[in-house]
Amino acid sequence: MQAPDISAGRGGLSALSDSFSQMQGAHGFMANALNTFHNQVNNIGGSVYNILNNEELKAHKRLQDKTQNERAERALKLQEEGFKYQQMQDKIKNAQMERKINIEAQNVKALNALRGWQGKQMQANTLAQNIQNFNLGGLMQESDNPQTMMGGNAIRAQSGLLKNPGQKPPLITPMGRK
Repeated sequence: MQAPDISAGRGGLSALSDSFSQMQGAHGFMANALNTFHNQVNNIGGSVYNILNNEELKAHKRLQDKTQNERAERALKLQEEGFKYQQMQDKIKNAQMERKINIEAQNVKALNALRGWQGKQMQANTLAQNIQNFNLGGLMQESDNPQTMMGGNAIRAQSGLLKNPGQKPPLITPMGRK
């Protein structure tokens, strides 16, 4: 820069005007630099805010994932416990059903045995009655009265203890063979 010539009035004003212009340019440059610095600080602040916000979102997401995993594990454990409980209930029901079937089978077996014995008892009672009737018929046959003797023969025949009482052997085959 050239030293101003203050000898003339106009030169001093011109130098003052140049100085003001230079100062205005420097002021504009400084304003531009401060504006750029301000924008950079804002951008850095926004970036820091975004980073912090992203980290906070990630932490929140991790917390949500952890909570969901815990809930899922708890639900799975409850489901497994429910399944085990159901299996236990099924085992108990199956054991009860098996006992019931065994008891019913034993009851049926006992009833069949009882019916068999009752049938044998009835056969024994019938046989005893037939023997009594046979003996009574034998006593009646010893009577002197022919009608009583015929009644005794009929009673003995009805008792079923005589082997084919009225049947005679056929003439074709001998008596020893049938």
